[in-house]
Amino acid sequence: MSRLAIAGANFRTDAYSETTLNWLVTVKAEDWPSNFRETYEQLSPDGPSHWPLVLARLQRMWSVEPNYTLEQLASIKAPTIVIAGDSDIVTPEHSVEMFRAIPHSQLCIVPAAKHGVLAKETIMTFFQKAADPEK
Repeated sequence: MSRLAIAGANFRTDAYSETTLNWLVTVKAEDWPSNFRETYEQLSPDGPSHWPLVLARLQRMWSVEPNYTLEQLASIKAPTIVIAGDSDIVTPEHSVEMFRAIPHSQLCIVPAAKHGVLAKETIMTFFQKAADPEK
């Protein structure tokens, strides 16, 4: 059986505080956190100068997407785990709302964690249940 792990994800733009959303859609390319920006610049086949264009596209997307309904989330058939840090840019309340809307889902809020947290052991245990439902 297929399973789905969602980490730090949102299903509507109101997942962020007003302050966070404002920062996401207005931050200048040179002010983006250096570790992410520098990794992109090193790995991009388009070169370091491409980062401002990518960020501008992301900012347009973040201002209006995603925009899923609770009914659409309820149509997810795969067992799902929703993971977020308790200090994630996606509010814990939004993650709980997603968890409650998706049938057969589980929720993992990781203490003292920010955006991008991957609770590897939790995810692996969740996926192993697909291989051995008796666990």
